[in-house]
Amino acid sequence: VQYSLEAELNSAAVKTGAKGGAGVVMDARSGEVLGMASWPAFDPNRPQDSTSEARFDRATGGVYELGSVFKPLTVSAAIDFGELTLRENFDVRRPIQIGRFTIHDDHPLPNGSRATPTNIVAHSSNIGTVQIGLRVGAERQQRFLDNLGLLEASPVEVAGSADPLLPDQWSDLTTATVSFGHGLAVSPIAFASAFSVFANGGDYIPPTILKEQDPLAEPRVPERVMSSPTAQVVVEML
Repeated sequence: VQYSLEAELNSAAVKTGAKGGAGVVMDARSGEVLGMASWPAFDPNRPQDSTSEARFDRATGGVYELGSVFKPLTVSAAIDFGELTLRENFDVRRPIQIGRFTIHDDHPLPNGSRATPTNIVAHSSNIGTVQIGLRVGAERQQRFLDNLGLLEASPVEVAGSADPLLPDQWSDLTTATVSFGHGLAVSPIAFASAFSVFANGGDYIPPTILKEQDPLAEPRVPERVMSSPTAQVVVEML
């Protein structure tokens, strides 16, 4: 798994001309990290031959505004808090103005101006996601993301794991931008762990690089962060 991950990450980074990249493969049921890679790579037998850029672990030590991959989290929070039904339609024709900031869609949604939650996720609508996120509100949004481990350092057993970069204040604008993955920067390992709840029936379990049967490993106790039906519905949307 580790070899395949490194090979695919290298191929993707070279193909896209990326400055850097990271990849994580984990078992959603146990939290066990099966593969973790940072690119560009270096030879750990000869670290002196590599640059500091190559030795920087982007999977655990870097934090990034990860963008639209946050949208399914926003939708799942709204469903779980009873703020969203799947048959609703949202007007996504016009950009949303919050204070002096305007939020646009990068591309218009097909088939008219109104979108269901599934359309919003499938076509990655910022405008629709913001409307949903504002229903959830700042307090519940923070609580939901905190339960997913995104507002604190990842507990994975790697030195140098980075803390997330959090907003100074959680305003309506923050709620709006965080709903589609901006204004909050997290590590790839933290996000992979959070997103794994969709494959684990709504249960969150912290990541670990220790094997599940390792006697040194702490007991792995999953925590329910969303209902199983919500997780399944969002998986179908994806």
